Amino acid sequence: MRSSPPTGLKLDRTGRPVLTRSHDLSQFSFTRAIHNAISGDRDPRNPVLESGFEREVSDELTKRYTDLPSATFYAPVTALMGRGLSATNFVQGGAFVQTDLDDVIPALRPVSIAVANGAAVMGDLSGNLAMPRWAALATAGFLNELGTTPVPDIATGQILLTPKRLSCATSVSATLLAQTSGGVESWIKSELLRAIGSALDKACFVGAGAGGEPLGVFSTAGVGSQTFGGAVTFDALLAMEETLFGAGTPMENIIAVTSHNSRRKLRQKLRGSSTAKFLWDDDQELIGYPAYASAYLLGNDKLALFNCPALRIGMWGPAAITVDAYTQAAQGLVRIFCDVFADTALRRVGEAVVSTDAANS
Repeated sequence: MRSSPPTGLKLDRTGRPVLTRSHDLSQFSFTRAIHNAISGDRDPRNPVLESGFEREVSDELTKRYTDLPSATFYAPVTALMGRGLSATNFVQGGAFVQTDLDDVIPALRPVSIAVANGAAVMGDLSGNLAMPRWAALATAGFLNELGTTPVPDIATGQILLTPKRLSCATSVSATLLAQTSGGVESWIKSELLRAIGSALDKACFVGAGAGGEPLGVFSTAGVGSQTFGGAVTFDALLAMEETLFGAGTPMENIIAVTSHNSRRKLRQKLRGSSTAKFLWDDDQELIGYPAYASAYLLGNDKLALFNCPALRIGMWGPAAITVDAYTQAAQGLVRIFCDVFADTALRRVGEAVVSTDAANS
């Protein structure tokens, strides 16, 4: 997905261009870019970003990456993430624009359950990413001087992350876009970011692995399973926990995810006849683990317990922004579309347990 550095440039030892001049990406403005694209006498059905800092950044991104979708302009994903961005350098004829995870991860935490609980985010990917799917975690132990280190068979198959289009849209009034208030900029970016975070959660949890969707935990073959066979019991939830323990799953970042219907039932279900504690307590925990209800599980009401850092989220290239100032012009609205490329996968099937039936009986 990313192009090779242009010929004629001095390269460093990693093959990346040596950078000669810099710009601070905290100065990148979505509202300025959008307003620039639709202002003047140009055809509103074909907005074009004219000269300026945002145009320069967009042009450099098109030189750095190939196979980008058609768009009005391109922006580093980090430009969606807030104002406190680190400087990124550009050179004539090519750019090295890297997704800074110090910006991406904190920005996604408030809008993504998965990222907030430790899902591993890998940015600035190039092409497909193949990783071994582990059957067991690495082991360690003390040996005598001539002892042989046991090597577990950890690789069973392969995880293949491939760029999948994640698209979101919002509408904003042309009058609002003309304002210079920083609040307009923050609102547009927060709306797009909220939509991206929500879509990432849907992919991580219930992605079908088909039709352009990533593969989520509930759809991954080979994960642990638990059948409730009726009302959920404390013992059945402990059995799910024990399945994770038995697979050697680290327990620090286990979370529970189910539907709102199931959450309501679990909030009313006592752990047992001799206790006043509910399965889903007032601290929003299920048997001691952070618990979340997701609208994306409406309809199957199943429950999953899994190690969130075992989720891998890959991100590719820049954000592609398309401005449509024509379709809703009669209402004084401008439509803004944002495409980014991402994929998700579970590192090891032993790090998740999913119920085979509903948890709202």
